Amino acid sequence: MSFTPSAGEELQSEYFVALSDAPGALRAINELHEQISPLVLVTEVRSVAADDFVMSPCRGRESAAIHFTWRQHLEPGEAMLPSGLTPEVKAVLRRIEEVLEPFDPRPHPGKLFTMERARLEQAYPGHSQFREAVGRYDPQGKFSNGFLEEYFLGADR
Repeated sequence: MSFTPSAGEELQSEYFVALSDAPGALRAINELHEQISPLVLVTEVRSVAADDFVMSPCRGRESAAIHFTWRQHLEPGEAMLPSGLTPEVKAVLRRIEEVLEPFDPRPHPGKLFTMERARLEQAYPGHSQFREAVGRYDPQGKFSNGFLEEYFLGADR
């Protein structure tokens, strides 16, 4: 093979925008190419059909998924954050989210992002339905974890 296939240890981010917004979103990200290029291993763009799943990033809209696989190398003196991100990648993720904001981005919830909980609630139209279902089917939080509590459920459930 002329490439290294994914082995499960990658640090990845992925943002979904409406397919009709893809050209503008990609132009906005391209403006950051000097900041992104030294940090990224692979970037991919794909189209995804709309669906009606409660917490899907493609709920209600045909989407373009903009994917990044980040390099994991550390420079001398550089520290890895608890999330597995270097400070540089975290900073560039914030910039990516800023330039994508006009396109109503939805981050992949199983990959790396920096959005705050309040913004995630806006991004995912099925958020309240998800909270209701979790409250009904898992009231004790047996199947929950810190990530779900912090970003999707909140301490007030």
